[in-house]
Amino acid sequence: MNLGTVNANVKKNSQERSSDSSVMTEKKKLATTQTVKTVSKSSISLFGPDAGGMQALSILPNVEISSYNASSVSSRSTISMRGLKVGWNSIPGDLETNAITTELDGIPLNSLNQGTGWHSPEVPIGSLMAGTNVIQGPGNPDTHWYDSLGGTINFIPVQPTAHANTQISLSGGSFDTNVISAVHNTGEIDGWSTVIGLAHAGSHSIRKTSDVWPSNTYQLYVKTKKTFAGGSFSAGAYAINNDELRPNMIPLVPNSEIHVDGLNGSGPLYSQQTTGFYSALPQSVWWKHNYVKDYMAWSHLHLDLSPTLRLSNSIWFRNGNIYHHRVNTGYDAGSTTNVENYHEHSYNLGDKVVFDQAIGDTNLVSFGGWLIMAKARSNYLGYAPTLGYHNYNPAAVYFNTTYSTYSSAFIQDAIKLTPSLKIVPGISVNGFQTDWVNNSYTETLHLYPNGVPTDPNFSYDTNPNASSNFLKTEPSIGINWKLSKGMAVFANYGIAYQNPTAGNYDNYPIDISTLQPVRAATYDLGWRFAGEHVLGLKRMTASLEYFHTKMDHQTIPRNIAGSPVTTFGYGAATLQGVDAQFSGDLDTHWSGFANFGWLKSNWDSFFSTTNNTYYNGYPVSNSPSTTFNAGASYKWYLSTSAITTTLWDQYTGHSYLWDNNNGAPTNQQTPAYNLVNLSISDDTRVFNHLIPGLKYATVSLRVLNLLDKKYNSTEYISSGGYFGTTSTGYIIANPGAPRSLYLTVTASF
Repeated sequence: MNLGTVNANVKKNSQERSSDSSVMTEKKKLATTQTVKTVSKSSISLFGPDAGGMQALSILPNVEISSYNASSVSSRSTISMRGLKVGWNSIPGDLETNAITTELDGIPLNSLNQGTGWHSPEVPIGSLMAGTNVIQGPGNPDTHWYDSLGGTINFIPVQPTAHANTQISLSGGSFDTNVISAVHNTGEIDGWSTVIGLAHAGSHSIRKTSDVWPSNTYQLYVKTKKTFAGGSFSAGAYAINNDELRPNMIPLVPNSEIHVDGLNGSGPLYSQQTTGFYSALPQSVWWKHNYVKDYMAWSHLHLDLSPTLRLSNSIWFRNGNIYHHRVNTGYDAGSTTNVENYHEHSYNLGDKVVFDQAIGDTNLVSFGGWLIMAKARSNYLGYAPTLGYHNYNPAAVYFNTTYSTYSSAFIQDAIKLTPSLKIVPGISVNGFQTDWVNNSYTETLHLYPNGVPTDPNFSYDTNPNASSNFLKTEPSIGINWKLSKGMAVFANYGIAYQNPTAGNYDNYPIDISTLQPVRAATYDLGWRFAGEHVLGLKRMTASLEYFHTKMDHQTIPRNIAGSPVTTFGYGAATLQGVDAQFSGDLDTHWSGFANFGWLKSNWDSFFSTTNNTYYNGYPVSNSPSTTFNAGASYKWYLSTSAITTTLWDQYTGHSYLWDNNNGAPTNQQTPAYNLVNLSISDDTRVFNHLIPGLKYATVSLRVLNLLDKKYNSTEYISSGGYFGTTSTGYIIANPGAPRSLYLTVTASF
């Protein structure tokens, strides 16, 4: 298709829309009205071979990654960004665990059905990543999704290239880490370019125990693209198979009921003080096996319909599986449900279409919408082999199916008031249709044909079916004023809604008619700079931003360990803070970066249904008050090598503990911690004469937590349910990784 000269306004916006598959340049960031940040491939590589793009997000201000095995791509983690969350790390009390949309190549990954939303092993390992784009706050309507209350994170995999190339990487290191990956680009063949990536990452837990707690992930990624005169078409597919045996949490101080051989046992008291900071219970007492299996396919089409009108369309399908198998004989031996079998199987089918219409040289109107349909079946069986129960004779049955249809229609107009001043007003109308169907009684009939369990301890979910349908309007506006070629100020405001947390629908006697979608109202004020030969630097970028977010209609779940029952607290919160970033090159040898984040977050109102008490004014739990990153790199050149050494520091300030005993926030602080890291990388050609076709090899050494700092990645105050104790109010934690070393060899052909 050849429509002649395409309007420059349409062409420029189309290229930006195609940034679903490319890392935003400094030039694009300068021109946007939104708060955007990026993570480069080189930054991702700093975090070691068994890390993915998710871990590398912590190099940004006001971002924290917390987990029970935070160094491994195979383990589930939570991303905290400006106090809002996505992901899962088994810690209660988060303000919102589904407030950030995660994407792969511009395709949303979040579940429509579950409060946990997304699981971090879905992100490709670093060798399959090209970089990451981050939009903070709701964003413009054309980039906003159903969970973009606090932002949108697009994990960008490697892309097809015009010329053929291949990279093969082998890595090994601490915790028996072993990683192998291969990426092959075919180059253009009959106008088509294709990239294929394969990866396996395996490791043992960071915990020191006779049980190794292995985790493994296998990933396959394929994308092909064709560019033609009137646009481009691409199609991709991605599959992951991830499984891990995860260790349990550990008390900070000894509790007389908690022993290494079980509740009120005769062995040593189990805690960081008595059995060691990184100790874990033996698998004979407690273990949990997690599986995350995803299969997805998608396509992107960009097509010129006329010189002033362009169509962009994305279609995708995603099949997701989450499976937990937990055995807790040492701390729940007398219970009828000391084994958990939980499986959620979900399907997502979606389509997004956007039209970009140029009106002269000063207006670009973008309009369109998306429709996503999903079905999720959630199955929970509880039983106790020691008491004669098993999968076919369980003691508890909690089965349900959730049907979700989310939709959006939007319009926005990028108006150039002057050549340097742009304003982008927009509005979207989002719909959230949910039907929750309780299948527990039906499943009980399969087990007991007369519908009457023979065991008096048998239980099943008796909550009635529930439905809701919400239609919400989301206005937004952004302004960008380019003060000079390399400097701009910007401001934006937006309102976003999200369907109520899925667990609310299984929470009788709650009145569904009283549920409201979660609401976020955010404004940002910012300054950006990108230039050359400034202040004695060859290159410099900098930014400074103030943000303010008001969250309403929050429902905070409180889960009871070993039970599918969930209760909720209700509240509204205000989050505000500052992000500052700097990076620069002094010359061809020296470069550096630094950033700082400050966050203040408080509950305007919070009511705990656990003790019917208000906690208004208390700080929001589980988000660091400050973050600081700084690093310096030196590169020196030899006749056959370029060696880069980077020393960098990560500081994470205190956060506030959640009290699961009262189902409420507290004023009690977790300790701050500081990690020093080292990276040495050598791009060399010394092996070229030994390996046919080799362009260069890269040998890299990463030393994370160089000073071997002991710190906890997560902490909260237990209600006693996790270990089944009669006592309450003690802190249990997941330790962060000790010093670790990784060696990687990459061959580039």
